[in-house]
Amino acid sequence: MQHYILSILSAALLISPVLTTTAQAQTPITYNSVVTNSAKVSQISPFNLAFMAERGYLQNVGIKSGHALLNAHQSGMLTAKNIVQSAVKAKLLPEETLSDRGYLNAVEAQLQALEEQD
Repeated sequence: MQHYILSILSAALLISPVLTTTAQAQTPITYNSVVTNSAKVSQISPFNLAFMAERGYLQNVGIKSGHALLNAHQSGMLTAKNIVQSAVKAKLLPEETLSDRGYLNAVEAQLQALEEQD
């Protein structure tokens, strides 16, 4: 009987680091609206960037918010690239994002989706 208990405890000790690692890997990623250290810059999803711009998180770097943002985009006065440039300037995105055509296209699609909801 003691042999079985010892075997079960040994197995539990072997499995526990795997369970801990798995739990850590499933922790959701959250993005802070303020980045204080450029070394900690993480990639913001195109959806989140468009939403943040629309909600006014980029006003301090010259991006309009709300209806003004959507109207400027719809009229062609504001592009997805402008928003990404402002996010880079605000240290929310790495500079390499400016050359990521897929990312720019996704921001564009998100802006259009916001316009359709408006």
